[in-house]
Amino acid sequence: MATSPQAQQQTNDLTIGAGPVQVGDQIMVGINISDRFGLSVSVVWPIDMARAFSKRIKDVVEQAEVTVVKAPSLIVP
Repeated sequence: MATSPQAQQQTNDLTIGAGPVQVGDQIMVGINISDRFGLSVSVVWPIDMARAFSKRIKDVVEQAEVTVVKAPSLIVP
């Protein structure tokens, strides 16, 4: 994926890269996620789709941050 300098974040198992990509005469958003085992996925989206994806991820992360984890039930069905 030909990109300008990408924003990358490395965790223990994943590398996530993102950056603008020129496709023909359009600027799109390229996202690459790879793991330490050599598996990777790359997507190139129009800006509006990338923005919607980003918003959805943000919403789900905010929801997960306030979700209460319930202890497993001691009653076995």
